[in-house]
Amino acid sequence: MTNRINIRALGGALLVAVIASGARAQRPAVSAWTPFFGGGLAAPLGSYGSAMGVGVQVNGGSEYRFNPDFGVRPEADLMLYSSRAGGGSVSVFGFGASAIWHWSNSGGFRPYGLVRLGINTSSWANGSYTSLGLAPGAGGDFRCGRSTCFVETKLYLGQQGPPGGQALTFAYGMRF
Repeated sequence: MTNRINIRALGGALLVAVIASGARAQRPAVSAWTPFFGGGLAAPLGSYGSAMGVGVQVNGGSEYRFNPDFGVRPEADLMLYSSRAGGGSVSVFGFGASAIWHWSNSGGFRPYGLVRLGINTSSWANGSYTSLGLAPGAGGDFRCGRSTCFVETKLYLGQQGPPGGQALTFAYGMRF
């Protein structure tokens, strides 16, 4: 119950921050590599029952634009969370590539959708597992001074820890 409240509170706080920023989103240059770094919460899902434990995640990489609305990005992710099914803590390291589609500006906020295909290695007290995973997601960009800030959520499907696990992430970050 407390984890659900914390996730809702974080989501509400991010939404308020985006709306209150009043910043103008900017269409990025075509054919430009743009490094990014972000972090936030990781919530394990799946057959964990009541043993869920919200943890943290960080990710980074670089985005390449083919045109102002479509790009790809190689990226790496690290998630740390707890689960009784994993014998305590679970760490997930992954790398992959995402296809990202931006929509038009909407009052300074530029929404996008993405699909990530990657390889993830999960480690816990009783073992480890490496698998191919898919992660659909959505987010939005807005200007933060000379950089572009973003908020993003992804649903990691496939093996993400002890058998039967997936994860939902909420991140805030910057593109430079």
